[in-house]
Amino acid sequence: MHAVRWEKADGRTGYAVACSNEWVQGICQKPRIKCGDCPHRQFTPLDGKVLFAHLSGKLVAGLYPLQPDHHCHLLAMDFDKADWQADVKALAQVCRRENLPYALEISSSGAGAHLWIFFSAPVPAWSARALGSGLQAARQGHGTTPRFILRLLRSPVSQSGHDASG
Repeated sequence: MHAVRWEKADGRTGYAVACSNEWVQGICQKPRIKCGDCPHRQFTPLDGKVLFAHLSGKLVAGLYPLQPDHHCHLLAMDFDKADWQADVKALAQVCRRENLPYALEISSSGAGAHLWIFFSAPVPAWSARALGSGLQAARQGHGTTPRFILRLLRSPVSQSGHDASG
């Protein structure tokens, strides 16, 4: 499952869970019925076709790092305060000092960054957050605290497989 970015005519943007039935005539009843309440909701998998479209600029896809079993394959930290450049630089220095591979990307707005740490196997989310907290502490109090994307993007499906978006 994955999310897709939307943009309204007034400039507002956001992400929504990708649904194979969205706007399909006779199935999708938007806007009368919200996606979270739709009995025909069919999550679209994050597959090679979606990744290709994302990497070639045809769509902006998002992912849900927190899996229904409370494990994750990555930790992503979001830096978007006024001094984000110094903050991300300080955290990258800690990662290098600890021999911890990471990836950096500038946010689409250009006013922030994401630092990504990928795990070779799924780890409990609490463990990923503990790693992130430890890295923050090792920055020796430099700058602001980044947000964990793990906390921001919860899977819309609970552990039991039922819709948890409400």
